[in-house]
Amino acid sequence: MIKGVNRQIIEIKNTNCPYFERIICCVNPRFSGEQKQQLVDCAVKFAREIEEEQKSRTKKLPIWLVAGISASAGALVSFILMLILN
Repeated sequence: MIKGVNRQIIEIKNTNCPYFERIICCVNPRFSGEQKQQLVDCAVKFAREIEEEQKSRTKKLPIWLVAGISASAGALVSFILMLILN
């Protein structure tokens, strides 16, 4: 929730993310005197970094698949050891 009415904000409407329709960045009061384009560029860069991080996370295997592979490998090792020791 944004508090106060004297906040300078930058709104990014094109997020390229199915979860969020917009990103609202609150400008730090120390930097409110900066040029508008510089603040917008920084906000867009930040949004792109978030998007890239999200894309890299979605490339990982699902946890259920990792758990299944691990359980299968453990069962195989146990079976082989059982055959060798008996």
